[in-house]
Amino acid sequence: SLSNRQPFFSTADRVGMGDGGTVDAEGCYWCSLVAGGKVLRLDPDGKVMLEIDMPIPRPTCPTFGGPNHDRLLVTSQRLFMSDAELAEFPLSGNIFVIDGLGVTGVPEERFAG
Repeated sequence: SLSNRQPFFSTADRVGMGDGGTVDAEGCYWCSLVAGGKVLRLDPDGKVMLEIDMPIPRPTCPTFGGPNHDRLLVTSQRLFMSDAELAEFPLSGNIFVIDGLGVTGVPEERFAG
């Protein structure tokens, strides 16, 4: 059974809610803020180390990719957006690649089934 439960990170005083996540080789957690337009890097204690503003309001799931796992790939939501939102944020629904972060991800196991 679980004991000594403690919050890792809260979005209570931020715009948006956490969605998707990955970890890097330094043990930090990356998550998107859907409806907040940001990707966050959190240290192992839940402190925000980096905040990346995205050109869309609904980033969804970050993951590391590329041959060296040094590119952060971020999906984004288009579904349920109004025509006005899509006109303002026409890149919504695309996958974004962020280079030059200076960190690498942890290789994921391939699904065998």
